[in-house]
Amino acid sequence: MVTINYEYSDDPSHPNYQRWMRSRELSIKKGEFIKAILVKSITLKNKKILDLGSGFGGTLINFMESDVQKYNTKYPQNNILDSSVASLPQNDINASKRHSESRQGRDEESHSLKFVNMLFSVDHSIAKLKKQKKLIANCFFICASAEALPFKLKYFDVIILQDSLEHFDKHFETLTGIVKSLAPEGIIYLSTPNRYSLFNILSDPHWGLPLVGLFSRTIIKKLFIPIFRRKEIGRPGIAELLSLNQLNSMFRKLKLRAELHTEEAVDALFNQPEQIIWSSLHMRLLKFIVNLKFSRLLRLLANDNFGLINKYFTPTFYFTIQRNSMEI
Repeated sequence: MVTINYEYSDDPSHPNYQRWMRSRELSIKKGEFIKAILVKSITLKNKKILDLGSGFGGTLINFMESDVQKYNTKYPQNNILDSSVASLPQNDINASKRHSESRQGRDEESHSLKFVNMLFSVDHSIAKLKKQKKLIANCFFICASAEALPFKLKYFDVIILQDSLEHFDKHFETLTGIVKSLAPEGIIYLSTPNRYSLFNILSDPHWGLPLVGLFSRTIIKKLFIPIFRRKEIGRPGIAELLSLNQLNSMFRKLKLRAELHTEEAVDALFNQPEQIIWSSLHMRLLKFIVNLKFSRLLRLLANDNFGLINKYFTPTFYFTIQRNSMEI
């Protein structure tokens, strides 16, 4: 049986190479949308911002600030890391520390880089983190698993969870751990595909096939991968989509207050589509909708309520999530 290493690679022959290149190009655009959503709920000055499952790092580029305040880029290991968590390889901690200390020395000599927000990029791929270092200045790059974050409690002001929750093995347990790292008045940005969206039922966002998203990860591994993607047997992080009711149930159990941002997503879809969609198929579909003059109808239907439109039509949920005020 042929298996594939799914660690990021610059090798054009890798089956995921084109998808990775496209993701890299558009990650900055998606970051623009995320920042536009967040600034309506929190002032992004002097904040500790964690991008969890950061991929190519394009999102965090939008949160770099200059010429305001310079902070010490020496890796604050004793202040942020939870020593009881052993999931973060020591070599990666040391590599991040050496990188930050080296950058600190260069910054102190030039006095040219001044940053407000402290940026933390966490991904399971060392290769992707190395690529990010070429794009992002004054950022702490940490190879770790979202299922066992190595940070102290209530540390981050902003946590970005972009299109990754559906890939975790245990959705609720992972989200519980993430919330523990959120500061009392902090905010989480979460986007994830809608399990019961008519559009995703007709064409699953990860497969391009009908009905796949309705099944559990176990069934997808047993039935779909051996037939349609034999080369992906053994691949980690197979997506299992969540419904609005499932997500809302998790939020209630964790005593969180969640707000949908469907209206803003629809506005961005027609004004700056690359902030929302990236595949050529979706771009062609959008052009078709515009040509048929359906854009006005979609704008009228879009809303931020937890009702029928968002339960069964909205393809992707965009949330901002905070603790209930009584729980702070």
